[in-house]
Amino acid sequence: MTEPEWWWEPLPLNEAAALMSGFPGPWWVVAGWAIELHVARTLREHSDVDILVLRDDQAAIRSQLHGWDVQVAHGGRLEPWPEGLHLELPRSGLWARSDLAGPWQLQFLLAERDGDTWWFRRDPRIRLPIAEIGLHSPSGIPYLRPELTLLFKSKDPRERDEVDFDAVLPLLDDRACTRLAAWLPVDHPWRTRIVGRSVYEL
Repeated sequence: MTEPEWWWEPLPLNEAAALMSGFPGPWWVVAGWAIELHVARTLREHSDVDILVLRDDQAAIRSQLHGWDVQVAHGGRLEPWPEGLHLELPRSGLWARSDLAGPWQLQFLLAERDGDTWWFRRDPRIRLPIAEIGLHSPSGIPYLRPELTLLFKSKDPRERDEVDFDAVLPLLDDRACTRLAAWLPVDHPWRTRIVGRSVYEL
């Protein structure tokens, strides 16, 4: 999209992580950047920086990004986010920029929880303890586990998702392979490749 309202100049990852310093709840870098943090090398260019926070912690985004323009991204449109409005499903995305007339710089995704358990909004049967859904890079940046990142990417994978899958598959341990294969549809092409490299019966 070329309209000014869709103009993106994402923050460098280190700046995005620094901006989240002191955030009162857990947060994780997700999507393509999470894969690069796991493989510890550059794979491709990124059009944005995505950060996952718990839906219950959404109000803290306003305090963390005081003075920023933050809007709801839903259904291919941007919507105002009135002060005090608690976003519920299906709305799960926020775009943020430091300048009202400038480009968008950061995207937030809202994660679902049931007590201390995270659940996947496209399939509530998929659940993990919140304490287990993330890892940390050597520099301390929290990021979503690769098998969860691939789960999010598995619906209608694009070329960049295939690049990410190819890069991280050799680094998945057997537990991650077992999880992801169980989560994916039986006929998903990624599942066939995962089963082929895992030592476990899936």
